[in-house]
Amino acid sequence: MNKVLTSIALLSLLSINSAQATPSSYVLMCKGGGNMSIKYNSSTNKLVVNFHGGSRAGNNGVAAGSCTWVDRGFRSSEPRKLCQLGVNDVVFQMNGSDKVTSISSSKAPYIKKILRGDTFQVRVYNDGAGCMKVTRPGV
Repeated sequence: MNKVLTSIALLSLLSINSAQATPSSYVLMCKGGGNMSIKYNSSTNKLVVNFHGGSRAGNNGVAAGSCTWVDRGFRSSEPRKLCQLGVNDVVFQMNGSDKVTSISSSKAPYIKKILRGDTFQVRVYNDGAGCMKVTRPGV
């Protein structure tokens, strides 16, 4: 009886640990500019980047304001938002007309590339709640 209870308890612990493991992440290729936008909440340290999902693989190039997978285009069911938590070092500068002229973060170094219209890559997974969760902010 004790062996059975020990086995059940062990299986329960394995199930809990498996559920808490970070899912596999994949390379997303992006190009800033276009209609790509950045939203940052300093009280929650959450960074959200909205983008257009590319229709073709990233090795064929990425349009401004878009992100796409290395090997295929975006599916209609996939979120068009990069979400990164724990970003507490965003610095931005504005001109006299309240336009952002520069933005930077060591925890999310890709954000400066968005404003400049440069290409960048991040590793992400679909969190099932509307976000492509950033696991590594550069490849």
